[in-house]
Amino acid sequence: MEAARFLGPDMGRYAWRPFVLATDLSSGEYRIVSRATDTEGNTQPANWTENERGYGNASWTDHGVTITVS
Repeated sequence: MEAARFLGPDMGRYAWRPFVLATDLSSGEYRIVSRATDTEGNTQPANWTENERGYGNASWTDHGVTITVS
């Protein structure tokens, strides 16, 4: 796990915030995910919790991408 760096201004508590992480990866396949941590140290849950109408998915595992470095 590595910490990313925020880009641009902080637009408030509920605003989306772009971020970047520069890293060197060896050849292979990687699953890239991001997990938010707030100022009190609380982190997003790994798994989705069933809720009415499916709103409120705050999990991080559902939103990753897989990349291949050659």
